[in-house]
Amino acid sequence: MSELPKIINIQRRLKKGLVKTSTGKVFPVTLSDWLVDGVMLQDHVELEKSKVTGEWIVTNYYVNVEVYGAIHNSYQDKYEDMITDEDGVPL
Repeated sequence: MSELPKIINIQRRLKKGLVKTSTGKVFPVTLSDWLVDGVMLQDHVELEKSKVTGEWIVTNYYVNVEVYGAIHNSYQDKYEDMITDEDGVPL
């Protein structure tokens, strides 16, 4: 999965973004309608070049578990099992 480019900038309203490859190259992309609301920064993306316009289009994305795995897993804990400070905020 690490060989897939990562999205490093998202402009949801414009359906545009920037992608960075594993070699460090950065270039603009267009986001497909179905994924524009779900893709997050640092997610791995699949690209396809438009035969008509020549622009790169993000056609699929994969959640970057290295970045978001800990966040996702933190929601699996029960509040009663968490260690909290005196205000009840999880540590």
